[in-house]
Amino acid sequence: MQFYPDRNPASIHITGTPQFDFHVREEFRWSRELTLERLGLRPGDRYILYAAQGEEFTPTEPDLVEAFAQQCMKTPALRAHRIVVRPHPFDNYRRWDRLVAHNPDIVLNQPWDQSNIHNGGLWTKSYSLASPEDQARLVSTLLHADVCLNMWSSMSLDSAAVDTPVVCVAFAAQRGGLEERFYREAYNVEFYRPIAESAGVRLAFNMEQLVAETVAYVSDRSRDRNERARLVAEECGKVDGHAAERIAELIASIVAQTHYVAL
Repeated sequence: MQFYPDRNPASIHITGTPQFDFHVREEFRWSRELTLERLGLRPGDRYILYAAQGEEFTPTEPDLVEAFAQQCMKTPALRAHRIVVRPHPFDNYRRWDRLVAHNPDIVLNQPWDQSNIHNGGLWTKSYSLASPEDQARLVSTLLHADVCLNMWSSMSLDSAAVDTPVVCVAFAAQRGGLEERFYREAYNVEFYRPIAESAGVRLAFNMEQLVAETVAYVSDRSRDRNERARLVAEECGKVDGHAAERIAELIASIVAQTHYVAL
């Protein structure tokens, strides 16, 4: 109604989002042991999930993750943690190759199969549709992470939907440039401001804050749990695994009430 005030409120129906149906269905929730195996981690590993943005928006993001990994090595509460980097589905996965090759504690978790072809100086991309296994990998990776770090990502909602703590990164690896300005101002845009102001996520404006907020969540995963639940309720609607069914039933009821005139 804020964006379309001329609409009739009676024509608006809250169904919930089918995207989040997967998050609460047991068949998409792997065990911790299986999740670690599929991610290429060791049995018993604890990990931090970093959900990345796209190269066009955050070109120095691998440098930021590398700097964070170095700080983890200096921080007793984080020293034993692995870092799982999940690129944006439309990112150039290859930009993470150097980071992973030089940091054995960092692993790459690709959202789905992607082939990149360098053609005339441009990257052209082809994708397969997300499979049930891709969805299960997403849900399970989030479910068993100690915390999810991300930059201005809808993964904040995905994480909150499985009660995984969230820290949003609001600073760039290189300070003072346009990229850093984007990092800071992105959280003020209309559609993301409710998430940033919800208290269901924490914002970090420098590396010290990022490490401190991560340590706090690693030490107490229940921190901000009520606020995360409220964020999910306000932004996602009912997350019970049946949103797609409600949409189908709503469409069927609209069709049943529509009178067609034969021409």
